[in-house]
Amino acid sequence: MIDFFLVFFIGTIGVTLAVIGCFLGVVRNIRSTGEAERIQRLEKEVEALKESERSEM
Repeated sequence: MIDFFLVFFIGTIGVTLAVIGCFLGVVRNIRSTGEAERIQRLEKEVEALKESERSEM
């Protein structure tokens, strides 16, 4: 009986950690996607500024 509770308790902790890990992975993936879009937008703005400086010359 003690073995059952020990295995059940350890298994519950393992599943809980796995769920937390998946959740953090999804959140981090969503955040990195937002950062990639922001970087692309900034790169476009830099290119636009370079083009405007060239046209002024």
